[in-house]
Amino acid sequence: MERLERIETINELLDIYGMLLTRRQWEALSACYQEDLTLAEIAEITGGTRQAAHDLIRRGEHQLQHYEEQLHVLSAQQQRRSLLEQLKELLLELPLGEEQRSRADALLEALYSI
Repeated sequence: MERLERIETINELLDIYGMLLTRRQWEALSACYQEDLTLAEIAEITGGTRQAAHDLIRRGEHQLQHYEEQLHVLSAQQQRRSLLEQLKELLLELPLGEEQRSRADALLEALYSI
């Protein structure tokens, strides 16, 4: 997995499952992936050593991946986004009037926000 893709995935998993982690795991992952802090800075925040911060991050990542393997929330979101994009492309090909296009766009926006 590419670094930027990994960061994006971990951030999405944090948004979905973050509240299921321990407070220290969430702090470490948030500091690492959302604030881009070093292990030394994360250790200071979590009150441990750099090795402890590293272990918190790895255990937290593993836990997030485990939740996703069991619940599939992120994969379902990604599938919905893909289907919405396909629907949007299809709607662009249809000969709709301005009012119909506006309504279709509003409905798509509402679906994107769910």
